[in-house]
Amino acid sequence: MVTGFESNQLSRCSLPYCCPVGRISSLCLGSLLFTIAPTLLQIWPCEDKHGCWFVQQALQQVPSELQEMIQSELKGKILVCSQHLHGNFVLQKCVELLPGSISFIIKELKNHVVDAAAHVYSCRVLQRLVEHCKHDRPDMAGLFDILLRPENLQKLVMDSYGNNVVRAVLACGNRHHVQRIVRIFLLEEADLMAYARNRHGSLVLERCLESLNDAQKELVPERNALMALILGTDDASLFSQIALDRFGNYIVQRTIEICEGPEQQRVQELLNSLSHKLRRSVNGRHILQAARKKFGLTLSVTAEDLV
Repeated sequence: MVTGFESNQLSRCSLPYCCPVGRISSLCLGSLLFTIAPTLLQIWPCEDKHGCWFVQQALQQVPSELQEMIQSELKGKILVCSQHLHGNFVLQKCVELLPGSISFIIKELKNHVVDAAAHVYSCRVLQRLVEHCKHDRPDMAGLFDILLRPENLQKLVMDSYGNNVVRAVLACGNRHHVQRIVRIFLLEEADLMAYARNRHGSLVLERCLESLNDAQKELVPERNALMALILGTDDASLFSQIALDRFGNYIVQRTIEICEGPEQQRVQELLNSLSHKLRRSVNGRHILQAARKKFGLTLSVTAEDLV
């Protein structure tokens, strides 16, 4: 029933009535487990969207005993399930509803975490793990240890899907996680311009600036170092070179927003030197608007630049 459209709708609607939490008898539960178990084996590796919808509904409405039974059917199939168009939603639901009992999901993904992060569907499961699981638990610590290695981050930062996982860590992770990500931009061999001009790399770099600006004083050295690299010391600064780029201009706008103290004077100097170029492009005009919002009338560009 759970794999057909009409019968699936009936099955999903009947769950609240056949499984009222707290009142279901052990006999009824045993019968239900016995009936659904073979079906689950047919559903995974999640080739049927209606079956996956049913399982997600079941996870939300059935007692803990049945939730555990559904999870037991997933064991050994996590990577395959996470990479499936429909199956990844079942894993996401498990993480959202049962974050304390999903060690097996973390364990099975840990040794494939880089491939999973770079996968169109698996990356979603990793993002839910980052968002919902406690980061100090041993299994998550092990996953982060592999995910945040410099050689893995360098690959994921500019990956179409991996960048989403990295940004989730920046948004939800602790300061040690943020430090490890930021430091790949501070490496001697790091090509910061390549990151800034890349669609995905620029999103991660922008998120880094936001996270560093919101962070406590422990991350001030990393923040100051990254800002110094962007602002440079001469006219050939990264700031000037990426200002008109379709992705780099967002880094420039974020730099304007968070600059403080002596950085503000440096930013204004760079903007004044670029003002004629900036007003001739759409991206440049966005930068000038960000500057106007930050500095108001103290900015030395003309009113024409901001029209």
